[in-house]
Amino acid sequence: MFTRWALLGSVGCPAVFSAVWIFRAVPFGKLLDHPMFTSVLVAVLLFSLLIVLSWWVPGFLHRKGLPSTWLLALAAFNLVIVAPEMALRAAGFKYESGAQYGKPRDKAWVPLVPDKDLMWTFPPSTPGVNSLGFHDEEIQSPKPDGVYRILFLGDSCTEQGFPETVELFLNTGKADRAPRFESVTMAVTGYTSHQGRVMAEKYGAMVEPDLVAVCFGWNDHWQARGAPDADHKGLPPRSCWEQSRLSNLRLFQAVRRMATALSPHPADLLIGRPRVSPDQYRENLIKIGEFFSARDVPVVYITAPTSQYRLGVPDELIERGFVKDKATAVKLHKSYNQIAREVGKRPMSHLIDLEAEFERLPNLEELFMKDGIHFTPTGLALVAKRVSDMAHRIAASREPVPQN
Repeated sequence: MFTRWALLGSVGCPAVFSAVWIFRAVPFGKLLDHPMFTSVLVAVLLFSLLIVLSWWVPGFLHRKGLPSTWLLALAAFNLVIVAPEMALRAAGFKYESGAQYGKPRDKAWVPLVPDKDLMWTFPPSTPGVNSLGFHDEEIQSPKPDGVYRILFLGDSCTEQGFPETVELFLNTGKADRAPRFESVTMAVTGYTSHQGRVMAEKYGAMVEPDLVAVCFGWNDHWQARGAPDADHKGLPPRSCWEQSRLSNLRLFQAVRRMATALSPHPADLLIGRPRVSPDQYRENLIKIGEFFSARDVPVVYITAPTSQYRLGVPDELIERGFVKDKATAVKLHKSYNQIAREVGKRPMSHLIDLEAEFERLPNLEELFMKDGIHFTPTGLALVAKRVSDMAHRIAASREPVPQN
């Protein structure tokens, strides 16, 4: 009887936590229409079967005179490993060592890999990531004839995908003989203008853009960990355990979090300075512009809009050490956007002041995620429309792209 109740408990606990995890991710009213419905149905049937077996198997083994101690070992494994794992998932716990810059994590989140020049990129071996480590298709070099190429340098707000929509907008309804617009995205979660400057110098000539869009600011004024970006050595080295599939387990992540709290890596420690200082931010933007203007390529600077001025700065940004307090967060963001405005007045430069434009719009909660930084699909479409309008205007004012 003891074995039966131990098995029931070891199966029942994960079943309850799994149910909480599922219903946190999928509202009950939408479960029938959700792609996960089949998986949820299979999980319910499987747990129901396990509960029945948990009661029946010990009695069956006892009647046959067969050993049943291995069932207690299985129950102990479930209670010590499986149940806590599902409990952490049900509670929404996640932790990856190191600074967690960028957009909220989702199922498509890809871990970053160290890069000696850019600090980190996406793993080139990952589907949807090109050989340079960016979420985009392979870049054709030399550039094909008849292509007007727009290079996007930015952070996770750009990486969210509006460059793809810009390309769609610009090519919709175009005549066959008109230039074909192409977006090239070099944006990675957590990037600052420091990485933007490095990307311009490292890949700018190879990409052969006809227009460059630059949108940074958020990560630049977050507090630096270990060192400012210009002096940073990249991501802390990851152990073989962190690189293994075990890193996806919440139990493993919880242990890592406790270990980090007891003995943090020097590269994880806040230093009380921004990742990129205001003066360095200005210099980085100017250097990006000078690199491309020397090649007769115009640059569009985009101020980073936000809903935080009106809807408030999320507590999480303070708790995670991105900024000291909410007032400082607002002050810093406004000051860095002002620098972008000033640089946007330089020769061969243009400005899209999204911060000011979005601030005049109603219902900002429909345009931004809860962090007030990243865009909803509606917000992304609005940004893409604004950028495509500017790109069309600039392209029309210059000589046409040579045709095949």
